[in-house]
Amino acid sequence: MAIESLLWKLVPVGVTRAYGLLLFGIRATKRHDVTEHRNLMMVACGQVGL
Repeated sequence: MAIESLLWKLVPVGVTRAYGLLLFGIRATKRHDVTEHRNLMMVACGQVGL
C-alpha cells in the first residue's frame, strides 16, 4: 500500500512541475529566446512522459 500512496502523491507533483516549466517556456518564447524555450519544452515533455 505504501507504493500506491507514494505514486498518488508524486504524479500530481510531477505534472505541476511540468506545467510550471511550460509556463516558463512560453514566457521565453515571448522574449524571443528560442534556445531557452526549446530546452524548457523538452524537459517539461520529458517529465510528463515519465
